[in-house]
Amino acid sequence: PTVREPDGLAMSSRNKYLSEEERRSALSLSRSLLAARDMVAAGKRQVDVLVARAKETIEAEPHTRIQYVQVVDEETIADIDEVSPKAVMAMAVFVGQARLIDNMRLMPGGKH
Repeated sequence: PTVREPDGLAMSSRNKYLSEEERRSALSLSRSLLAARDMVAAGKRQVDVLVARAKETIEAEPHTRIQYVQVVDEETIADIDEVSPKAVMAMAVFVGQARLIDNMRLMPGGKH
């Protein structure tokens, strides 16, 4: 499971490179993952819809530049089109000069 700071940011040594404003922007990663998980809980299963929403959330913040946002099978790491019990949303986003990564299992009872 991903270890998180109290504000939800995935714990990383790279976080020390973030200014206060960049750190606020970085919180969009965990917000987008939680939103995707909520959408799945509400019945959404189309990966393209989940990815589009995550990108929208991240790109709404200053200082962010997405490298990738994708949903994969946790065992094979292969891209999937429809959410399954082993679906994980994974992302890499530059916030300022720091490259941050985060991921979360999308189905209930999953790791995060």
